[in-house]
Amino acid sequence: MKTRFPWIAAAALTAVVALTVGPAVLHGSYSNRWGVPASRLRAAESIGAFPSKMGAWEVFEEGKPLSEGVQRELGLAGYVHRYYRHAESGKVAMLLLMVGQPGPLVRHPPDICYGSRANKLLNGERMEVADADSDRASEFRVLTYKPNTRLREDFRVAFAFTSDGTWAAPGAPRVVYGGEPLVYKVQIQLPLSDIDPDDQRVLLKQLLGEFVAAFDRYQAENDEPSGG
Repeated sequence: MKTRFPWIAAAALTAVVALTVGPAVLHGSYSNRWGVPASRLRAAESIGAFPSKMGAWEVFEEGKPLSEGVQRELGLAGYVHRYYRHAESGKVAMLLLMVGQPGPLVRHPPDICYGSRANKLLNGERMEVADADSDRASEFRVLTYKPNTRLREDFRVAFAFTSDGTWAAPGAPRVVYGGEPLVYKVQIQLPLSDIDPDDQRVLLKQLLGEFVAAFDRYQAENDEPSGG
């Protein structure tokens, strides 16, 4: 029997294939069903070589190691946790750069993690950073928090993901990155103490620009292909 609307049947078949194959591919990537991709293994070996200097920002202290339980929960292959100091202002920023399995790593955004740690979200915005060496632009999500204790200061945290060198913070990262062999995630935290919020915003945007440039340099120096 011929259908009166063959294009509807074709569309329905396409949808069924997408709904069947798509989740299977995503689940295969999430669960390492087909083994750990070579690109993820290379990234795990090289991430420690991420630059210790980003423009006027330079490492002065290594951060506390993440526990094995946290690394398993996030599906990490490797990470760097460091504190950078700005040469001119003396301000300190925390950087946590991670690489690993897309599924676990993208389902723990800072707005959930920080929000569950006695911090009040004051506002959120998106901050775009142009790449000086290309016509592309990266976008970070920036959240401002006020801790529910006087012993800690207000702070901003910027975060984004990438699988191809262009950073973004999409609303559905599992859909965007789920089929990739690996994903990078970065969190950069900058306190708001002793600085005008607008000046701190400018400083943060400069830092994000320096980070993007440093990441590009890191990938080039380690001959690390984007994505696969």
